[in-house]
Formats: sequence, structure tokens, C-alpha cells
Amino acid sequence: MKRKESGGMIVFLLVGFAGMLLAPAGAFSAEASTQKANQAPAVPKSLVQPASSAPAEPCDGSCSLPLPKNSGEPVYSVVSPLGDPTVKMITMAARLDTLAGKTVCLVWNHTFKADITLPAIGEALKKKYPGIRIIPYTEIDAAVRAAGGERPWTEPAILQAVLKKKGCDVVISGNGGCGICTPNAARVVIAAEKIGIPGVVVTAPGFDKQARALGMDQGVPSLQVAIYPGPFDLHSDTELQEYSKSVVVPQIIEALTKPIPATDTTVARTKEIVFTGSIDAISRYFSDCKWSDGLPIVPPTVERIREFLKYTDYSPHEEIAVLPSADLRATPWNIAANGVMAGCRPEHMPLLIAAVKAMGDPTSRFSMSGGSTHSFVHFYLVNGPLARQLQIDYGQGLIAHSTNQVIGRALGLIERNIAGYRIKETQMGSFGKPQSWVLAEDEEALQKIGWEPYHVEKGFSRDANTVVVANSTIWGQNLVPATSDPKTVMQLIAYGVTHGEFSASGMIDSRRYLLLTPGVAEVLAAGGYTKRSLLEDVAKNARRITYEWTFSKVYGSLGKVRGSFEDELAKSMKEPDAVKGKLPPWYPRFSGWEEIVTTPTVTPGRVKIIVCGDPNRNKVQTLAGGMGGAIKEIRLPANWDELMKKSGYRPLSEFFIKN
Repeated sequence: MKRKESGGMIVFLLVGFAGMLLAPAGAFSAEASTQKANQAPAVPKSLVQPASSAPAEPCDGSCSLPLPKNSGEPVYSVVSPLGDPTVKMITMAARLDTLAGKTVCLVWNHTFKADITLPAIGEALKKKYPGIRIIPYTEIDAAVRAAGGERPWTEPAILQAVLKKKGCDVVISGNGGCGICTPNAARVVIAAEKIGIPGVVVTAPGFDKQARALGMDQGVPSLQVAIYPGPFDLHSDTELQEYSKSVVVPQIIEALTKPIPATDTTVARTKEIVFTGSIDAISRYFSDCKWSDGLPIVPPTVERIREFLKYTDYSPHEEIAVLPSADLRATPWNIAANGVMAGCRPEHMPLLIAAVKAMGDPTSRFSMSGGSTHSFVHFYLVNGPLARQLQIDYGQGLIAHSTNQVIGRALGLIERNIAGYRIKETQMGSFGKPQSWVLAEDEEALQKIGWEPYHVEKGFSRDANTVVVANSTIWGQNLVPATSDPKTVMQLIAYGVTHGEFSASGMIDSRRYLLLTPGVAEVLAAGGYTKRSLLEDVAKNARRITYEWTFSKVYGSLGKVRGSFEDELAKSMKEPDAVKGKLPPWYPRFSGWEEIVTTPTVTPGRVKIIVCGDPNRNKVQTLAGGMGGAIKEIRLPANWDELMKKSGYRPLSEFFIKN
């Protein structure tokens, strides 16, 4: 962090580390920071010794020097934490000698004003190559829908059939300007390259790395990118057209006509032992290779990993899940490696495995939240007696508890090393994201007030052990109910839900998770509320003035908004749920208030309640998310109680909550 003082204002500039996905052997290099500075090698040459049983993965050229003799420091041989590759690299489609006389197909991802830039690109190409044939993005879109598809990037087989039918010689896709939109645009070119049609994707600066990384993940080793000079949404239509013609088109021509060097079509697997050195050297080596979060790590030795494997019935190399976006295979072996690095205990292993299963479940929509510019932070909710046995905290300060912290860190490292999300490459949060965190629900408090725990609401038995993966763009703002009236508390919760949307984009009905301290839940239960009836009343009261919602939707948009503000407002006013006379209770009842049109913010099924936190405080917190969620049961080995007894734990049955 650097501090810059100017004109009486203190400005903090955050300088982070760049990341990268799984790369072919030889591609690792020191992480780049936003500030380009000449820095000494991250691993001092005097601290490094290559593994004796296998050559070390190359990092910065310093990994070949031995430790000084008689240094006295213990050394460890460690394994890679990366997931196993599941794809093989294709041979890139041959580039063309010229675009003259060719058919160029334009494909858009419905975001970032590609409806303005793509036609400008087509116009510039026609001017340079008079005989060229341009297929507009609207025609490709219509053809995909006519063939039974929804979007060009969601059904690659349908898109490929359309591209062939249209006689496309090349494909231009755009625009990539966010962590979700860029993969959508890149998937179009990936689909084209896999059937031998050369393509190029248009992105904003910085998102080119994400597009290329996704290409690698999907087996396209040299995805071609043309970079637009700036954020699309901050430029006028005239600027968009001018820059597309003068800056983007020359890059497109080069990308489609310049030969691509032959590329190795296999991704190298990491060796079992990748490095040997001191604890400090290992930490720095892993940081150089972008395998760690930069904090010190516990060396992932074979011996430590084997201790973790004792706590699961899965075989070491059994597939647990294939995680997006890197499409790497998660196994107990590499899950354990990341758990060791984070400082987890071996008995955390079943929870880590179940959490990885949840990440890999399509309903989690991990591929959407993991790389988004909205900085979704993933969190993991643990229910059941195992949470209490492992001392996963549900009280005051819960997410900062040491057990919660190390498990959260392990899952963050898994997101990095197996899911493949790294900042400045595939994890594109505009302001970054905090470490993933873990929490548990206060099931004893729930029993006292007659409410069901989260996992029981989902159909699991009370004594089942489960983990949920979910996400939020914010940790949340505390609301402090200062009343014992349950109706007023409900209204305050509705107020928080209404103003806690995940982005200023008119995102109505995104998921919310409500954290209620036990005392607040007790007041509500005493007033006759169940979780279900509370959420029904919250949904009735959580409404937004339709004019305000339209303003947010039009001017804080996730992508293209059709029509002017006036047109969108007229459309919103005609929605079935947009009605008069339902102004939320926190607005004054002035003359004429009955004529104000409001729109519901949430539906009951999109809001979940978690009772946790300081029982001596009156707090409510809304976690605003929007991208899926998944729950999985935690599978324990048959000899769990025996293993836990050796580790000093009481039997699991002692942590059951008796009726």
C-alpha cells in the first residue's frame, strides 16, 4: 500500500500481484504488480535447492542453485497444489493470407456496446477490402435462436453449425469488458477455432489476459485478442466507432492474417516433487509460481498430505470435481495439498472435499462469480454436528475465528490453484476480493426459538453435516434493530434488503443472505414469525420506487439497455408487479403518495436466513449476492470417531442437539 498526499487529501493506492492460470512447463515467472518496478528476484539465490528426485518447475532462473552448506535450516520437498489437466491443446486454425473476398462473421455477447463497435469494425473492413462479405451480429444471433439456442456462447455446437452454414471464413467476437462478459465473448472464438475457423475477440485493456487464459483452459493455446483502448461504457458512440476503426481493426487484421508459431499441444503435468528448500524459500517459490496468496505457507510435503488422506474414504487420485474456469480436476491429493498450505488440520479434509464438490456443482454458478468484476467473495456455510465438533465458530467474531480462517484460506487457495482464479488474469474484481470465509449457524439458538437450521430447510436431517457455497459482493452493513416490536424489526430488515443489491444495475431479485444474531431472531420468533413467514413479509415490504429502479438499470447497467430512459421507464411501469399504493413503510405518507409506482425488490425464495453472530448484540446484516449456490453433504470415513479420538476430540454423537 502506498500513500500519496495531494492538496490536503490523502489517497491510498493499492498495489496488488498479478496472477496466471495453469501454464505449460517453463511459463512461470515472478508475479507482476500494477506498478512496474525493477525488483530483485523474489527468491534469494542462496536459499534455493532443486529437488533431488525431479527437476524443479522453472520459475525465475534462480531455482537451480543449491542451499549454502551448513546453513542449518531444515529443508522440505514439496508437491504442486495445482489441479490435474483435463484438456489437450488443439492446433490453432490456420491464419489467412488476406481478408479480401472472405466472409467475416460478427458475433456479440450482448454487452459493452458491441452493437456499436462491431458494425464500425465491419464498415472499416469493407472499406479496406471491397470484396469482403460481412455477416452482422444480428444475423448470427437470429440463426442461433432459430436453431434452438439461447445465446451464441452458451451452445457451442449450435454456434459451430451456424458458422459453417453461413460460410464464415473468420469470426470476430466482442466485447470483453468484465469478468463474466469476457469469457462469453472468448467462448465464441474458442468454438470457432475448434472447427478450424480463425477468430479474434475484442476486449478492454486487462481483460485480454482473461480471454487468453480461458483459451488455454479450453484447449486453445494462442487465443487471439484485439484490445480496445479504454472502458467501453465511458466512451461516446462517436469515440467507440472511431477507436474501433483506428485502433482495433489493425489488430484484428494482424490477428487473422499473421501466422501463429507452432505451439506445444500438451500441458505439462507437474511432477510429484516440484521443489526442495527452506520454509522461507518454499513460500517465496510458491508465490513466484502464483500458487499462493503471498502469505507464508505450510510446506505441502508428501507426508503431510498422507496424514490428510487418512481422514477420507476417497482414493487419493479419485475425481471429486472439475472446477471452472480452469477445468482442472480436483482430487483428494491436490485438495489436501492446498489444505496443508493454508494451515488446516487433517480432520478438516472431509469438509474441504464436500466444499469442492459444491464448487463444481453447476447450480453454484462458480464460473460466473469466480471471475466477475463485481468482486464476488465466496463464503461457505457449515451445518450439523461436525461444525461443532471441529469448532467452526458461529458466535461473536465467527469469520475471524482461527478454524474458520484456515478453512476459508484453504478454499481460497483451491479457488486459485484448481479453479484457476488469479487476480489480473482471471479473477477480475475491479477492487479485488477478500479471502473466502467460513461460518456456521447457531443451531442451539435455533432450537430454542423453534426455527429450523438452513440444512434442514433444504431437506437434510438435523444430524446431517452439510456445506453450502454461496457468494456476496459485500460483507455487509450492520443494521441495529433498536426495538422489541417484531413488525418494526421485519420492516428494518426489508429496508436493508431493498438497499443491499449486489450492484447499481437495477438487479432486482438477486440472492440475499440475512445474518441475524440470536437475540434478533428471538424477538421475531416471540412475535410469531417463522423463517418462512418472516421472508414473506420482508418480500411484501421490500419495494423500490420504479423510477429509481429504472435510473439504476439504465445508467448503472451490466450491459446494453435497449431504448432511452423514458422508454425503459414506460416499460417498467407496465410490469405486472409494478403497482401504486405500496410505498414501503420507511417513506412518509405525503399527499399523493398512493400514486407512486413501486417494484418488488425480492421474492421470498431468493432470501435465506442464517442465525449466527454475537448473541449479546442486536444486529442484522444483508449479504448481497446474485450468482447461484450449492449444498453438499459432508461424507465422513467409517472410522471417523476412532480417528478423532486419536486427535483428542469427543465422539461426533456428543455434538448432536437433543430435542
